[in-house]
Amino acid sequence: SVSMHSSNDERILAMGLKLPVCRVIVNQAHCFATGGSFSNGLPFSLSMGCGTWGGNNFSDNMTVDQYMNITRIAKPIAEVIPSVESLLGDYLRKTKAS
Repeated sequence: SVSMHSSNDERILAMGLKLPVCRVIVNQAHCFATGGSFSNGLPFSLSMGCGTWGGNNFSDNMTVDQYMNITRIAKPIAEVIPSVESLLGDYLRKTKAS
């Protein structure tokens, strides 16, 4: 996690995109906010996952959800294969223009 005090949304987004962090705490006391609060929407926790950057397998605040075993039933469905254009079109146009 990282914290910053700013009203510049571009700077806040840039920090989240560039740093290997799971949480960007904005305009809050980091030591309290990272553990979740009613005023920031993060789930309450004393254990914060740090993702693969920190050697964890999850990046959320650790809650009962990480202890639950979930069984998913997967049945065949009609296949929908997206085109390369729909997946990468914007990226390919940007990189070819450079």
